[in-house]
Amino acid sequence: MDFLQKLSIKAIQQSDIWKNFQQSIGRECFWVDEILITKIPLPFNYCWFLVSKPFLTQKNNDSFWQKIIDLAKTQRTVYIRFENPSEKITDFLKNLKFQTAKKSYLPETTLILDLTQTEEEILKQMKPKGRYNIKLAQKKGLTIENFNYQDEKKLKSAIANFHQILKETASRDKFFSHDQDYYLKMLLALKNHAKLYLAKYENKYIAGIITTQFQNTVIYYYGASSSQHRAVMAPYLLQWTAIQAAKKNGFEIYDFLGIAPTSNYHSRESGKKHPLQSVTDFKLKFGGIIISYPESKEYIFKPFLNKIIQLLRVFGAIRNQVFR
Repeated sequence: MDFLQKLSIKAIQQSDIWKNFQQSIGRECFWVDEILITKIPLPFNYCWFLVSKPFLTQKNNDSFWQKIIDLAKTQRTVYIRFENPSEKITDFLKNLKFQTAKKSYLPETTLILDLTQTEEEILKQMKPKGRYNIKLAQKKGLTIENFNYQDEKKLKSAIANFHQILKETASRDKFFSHDQDYYLKMLLALKNHAKLYLAKYENKYIAGIITTQFQNTVIYYYGASSSQHRAVMAPYLLQWTAIQAAKKNGFEIYDFLGIAPTSNYHSRESGKKHPLQSVTDFKLKFGGIIISYPESKEYIFKPFLNKIIQLLRVFGAIRNQVFR
């Protein structure tokens, strides 16, 4: 199988374990044929449907769409969004009068590493600065620890440390972060499909990442780094440790889950600086292959109500996390 063809394998966001995670944070989920739909609450007892990385099957036909319409009526659904759809799914949605979404939770451009290469080949295809920073971090005496659901007591303590660093990172780089319980529930619900890595320097945790693993793919889902001791390059050694572990365990793809589009570093939202621009240079130092998905697609069931909700969001009357 060609390496890029391996990307079509079913994603973790379309699995029962992801459903378990979403339910653990209070979201209802529905299987419609072989597509997992997540219900996300909106004000006034309405909701919207999120479909992440849908996987096209023979069942995705007109009767499949009718089932979604029927479900939407029972759930007071304002709109449904398909994120990171495949080309085949996009063609299917186009015939149903879907429109391009103005926002997307999942990045539309990502960077992936081919783990079927040897470690030497992976290092060789990195940018020189990427290799240099990994070696520098190794020389600084950093310790990398990993945690998962099997020791809940240790995991809770580790998540607390991670979240403390994440709050600092989110404040510094101006991005949204969930509360501590969200990340704990993620690690517990996904069981052996998720790991937390923390970097320790001079007996203090200074950086961390959360990865997921499913089918043939490991995803770098969340990351955080302290402003202290930045010169020791902890994020580089964290990534390299996770890459090595993924390869050792037989995974074929390491997905950095999002970079700014390299041809356009500005967001579709009013031409602002792309929210992923600050991490893009960091991720690109690991080499890899840039992949772009078709734009997210939406179908509006209740156009008038959708306009009201979007206006409330623009003016800050609705907290951003209901859209995440």
